[in-house]
Amino acid sequence: MFKRCRIFIYTFIIRSVGRLSTGIRICLESGLTSGRMLDYIYENKPSGRLGIGKIIDKIYLRHPDWQAIRIRKDSVSGYITETILNNRKENSPTAILDIAAGFARYILEALEKVGQENTEVICLDTNQQYPKEVKERFQKRGFHIRYENKSAFDNDFIKSLVSPNLVISSGFYDWIVDDKPVEDSIKIVYEILRPGGCFVLTGQGKHPDLELTTKAFIDFKKEPLKMKMRQPEVIKSLLEKAGFKNIKHTTDKWGYYYTIKGEK
Repeated sequence: MFKRCRIFIYTFIIRSVGRLSTGIRICLESGLTSGRMLDYIYENKPSGRLGIGKIIDKIYLRHPDWQAIRIRKDSVSGYITETILNNRKENSPTAILDIAAGFARYILEALEKVGQENTEVICLDTNQQYPKEVKERFQKRGFHIRYENKSAFDNDFIKSLVSPNLVISSGFYDWIVDDKPVEDSIKIVYEILRPGGCFVLTGQGKHPDLELTTKAFIDFKKEPLKMKMRQPEVIKSLLEKAGFKNIKHTTDKWGYYYTIKGEK
């Protein structure tokens, strides 16, 4: 009874007063798992309405879960930077494919560090608003990307692309409850990767308040939120089954999110 009352009260506060916070409002309107929501969390600049909204937003953005999300972003960006630089040492081009890109801030930050010399970027996402908006953001910084309004599970389209040597899946598999689509996606990634290429993906091992979060928020499709916790060992086993090797991972101090890199 206490647990249900707590969830009811917190959900009411989030959906009423919480809307004064820009972050919470975006979350309620675009979905907790949306690219727009993640991009706001990555930016980490509190804002809100009526003064108190900014205070609420500051508290919201300081939550350990969002701190962990930003650590995850930095980890993904670090792997991208590392891969581009290693390829350049070998005089090899880098072809990046992000299968569920959102705003692809981690790619942008990597390019800002090392430039786009000999580097091609292709992003996919089902949100029809993202391609134009994200391409303009990259162009303003002097970078060029191809952005297609396609699903990460559109295997025929993915197979039609020029074989990448770096594939990224960040903040995507967490929202797929069934294991089979995740396993199939990993197999496709292995199939399209060039020999010696790598796959950088993220997962979620645990959550500070899963029941409250799923009750209070929606997903990027405006549907009831569902999340799947998978330990790094589970994803590693799927990578090994697909054929990946030299698998390593990093995580945050809370153990909420992890980033894994596997090589073909």
